[in-house]
Amino acid sequence: MSPPLILIAETHQDLRQKIREYLEQSGFRALPAASAHDIYSALTTTPVGALVLDAALRGPDGLDLCRDVRERSDVPIILVAANSSEVDRVVGLELGADDYMAKPYSARELAARLRAVLRRGRGER
Repeated sequence: MSPPLILIAETHQDLRQKIREYLEQSGFRALPAASAHDIYSALTTTPVGALVLDAALRGPDGLDLCRDVRERSDVPIILVAANSSEVDRVVGLELGADDYMAKPYSARELAARLRAVLRRGRGER
């Protein structure tokens, strides 16, 4: 079985590339996404294991995308955002994210959280 494909929707190209490289070194397959169009295209054409979604993604923003993706798909979503207040975290989770990480975050922690949401998605502990 091939490793899960992680869709990385991150506003900053350099961070998107660094996360991609780290996840690939950690045994995942990774696909960068710079826009809502990229996200929807990947979700309709490729079996995506999980989505890492930047809340600051532009046009529509990441929070709107989170809600919309959740209505269309049960793909696990990890929302990442510069805002880390309790209100922001609660809103992100209420909109459909499975997990929330505040920026800056470590790629190592992201990989661990991805493994956790993927295990839960398969009904594992």
